[in-house]
Order: sequence, then structure tokens, then C-alpha cells
Amino acid sequence: MDEIADSVEKVLREKKRMLDEDPLFIHPGEIKQLLEDYEPVNMCLRPAPIVLHLDGMRVKVGYDEHHENIENMKVYGRRLGEICRLSPSKINDSSIIIKVKTRSEVEQEDSAKKGQ
Repeated sequence: MDEIADSVEKVLREKKRMLDEDPLFIHPGEIKQLLEDYEPVNMCLRPAPIVLHLDGMRVKVGYDEHHENIENMKVYGRRLGEICRLSPSKINDSSIIIKVKTRSEVEQEDSAKKGQ
């Protein structure tokens, strides 16, 4: 059990180090606040409808029905789909995984759009 705990701690420490070097464009907690006002999430009867991760979150609403609405939500003048990657959960197909892009990823995509 100690080996497992040590391995998990090592992985988390490495992930935090990477995020310190290239921070997320927006903190997942800010997106969580935005999503709490989205009616399907607000009305979700499942326990903990939004589960925060270090680099994003899992939202317990169906991907097929809700990903377009979530991608089009605005935060700081940007669409959520521009600053996050949304995908269906591999564990449960009735959940959405939201991964927040890093600042450098967003800047790179912005400069690529300007270059077109």
C-alpha cells in the first residue's frame, strides 16, 4: 500500500511541477462556477455532478447532448471550447471530461489563427 501511495504522490508532484512551468489558461474552479449555473448540471441528481481534477474536471452530464452547449459558454470573452478540450469519459459515457489548455497552448493556437 505504501508503494502505491508513493507512486501516486510522485505522479502528482510531477504533474504539479509541469503546471508550475506552464500554468493553465484558467483555473478549473472558475469553470466549475460557470458550469454550476448550467441547468442540466444544476439539476443533476448524481452525487458530485462536477469533480475537479488538477488540470480540468469531469462533469456528469451526457457528452452527446451537452458538449456543444458547454463548448460555446463564454469565460473572459472566450468560448470554453477555445481554452479547453472536451471529450467523453472513458469510464462512463454519461460524463464529459474537460481538460484546460495551458497558456502556451492557447497562445500558440491564437498565433496560428492570426497567421492564416
